[in-house]
Amino acid sequence: MDSQGRKVVVCDNGTGFVKCGYAGSNFPEHIFPALVGRPIIRSTTKVGNIEIKDLMVGDEASELRSMLEVNYPMENGIVRNWDDMKHLWDYTFGPEKLNIDTRSCKILLTEPPMNPTKNREKIVEVMFETYQFSGVYVAIQAVLTLYAQGLLTGVVVDSGDGVTHICPVYEGFSLPHLTRRLDIAGRDITRYLIKLLLLRGYAFNHSADFETVRMIKEKLCYVGYNIEQEQKLALETTVLVESYTLPDGRIIKVGGERFEAPEALFQPHLINVEGVGVAELLFNTIQAADIDTRYCRQHFQVTYKTWMASETAQQLRVFAVCLEDLSSTPSTHVRSSQSCVCNSQCWPLWEPAVMHTGLMCRHTHLDVV
Repeated sequence: MDSQGRKVVVCDNGTGFVKCGYAGSNFPEHIFPALVGRPIIRSTTKVGNIEIKDLMVGDEASELRSMLEVNYPMENGIVRNWDDMKHLWDYTFGPEKLNIDTRSCKILLTEPPMNPTKNREKIVEVMFETYQFSGVYVAIQAVLTLYAQGLLTGVVVDSGDGVTHICPVYEGFSLPHLTRRLDIAGRDITRYLIKLLLLRGYAFNHSADFETVRMIKEKLCYVGYNIEQEQKLALETTVLVESYTLPDGRIIKVGGERFEAPEALFQPHLINVEGVGVAELLFNTIQAADIDTRYCRQHFQVTYKTWMASETAQQLRVFAVCLEDLSSTPSTHVRSSQSCVCNSQCWPLWEPAVMHTGLMCRHTHLDVV
């Protein structure tokens, strides 16, 4: 609470998931999918303990996604459907989740770097005028990710569900003129995996199937360190083949698609996107920095937040190693750069976001930043 006894709420609105809770807590109170669903056919009014309503949000929509037309309010880190986004916030602040009186609270929100100013202005407008929060703070996700590692200077590769950013940070301040944006992230990998599975003979055409394929990606996909070796294993052996049970009970086999889908992050042409991959973009970003900034320490320390919510940290380490290997050049300064992977895959922004709320607690006059 701040000096006037008001609660400070932390809400990390990701393209794929919403993480929300209170200042001072070590973990989010709630994590749920950022989706809104509407019934396709009203054939029944209840499934299990869940009542089918005209509008389903978050966990409820995810559980009944096979019966719903599913929509995502955010795309590439930007709100595309404000009506559905308000439904998502109603669900977040209402009795289903936080159950708070927004008029007696302040809120910290997060957003990716390089987001349009109009998007931020509209978010703040809704928070003040619709929900009547007493204070609003909008923080850049990349800076918070670096804070999570106890660092003030570094290069953050922040790849979430909707967008990938490479954001240099110097002494706690992001450098907008060096920030690079790549509109390829977890959601694009999921779409590419759907295409690859179609070539294998598995069709996922319904909007609800997207969530199913996302779960397949999170459980089975990984970043291959040596693509040629992985392709040879996929063609000549069955060592990479894994089974996955779909919600309807069917069992599918997934092989080379496990490493082929994430490769789009390094080779955008695979999904018909012009431009360089994340590794080359990382190297170009570091090289574009001023010489004094680039060598202000022995090296830039690189922090990674991955889009792949995998079951093991090994996949995250491979992602970091791939970036180091692919971005290596004759420059010893780049080759010697160290990488660090966020330990928390589900809420890497949470701890620094909570620390940031201390600013809101101490400054009662703070309205919006």
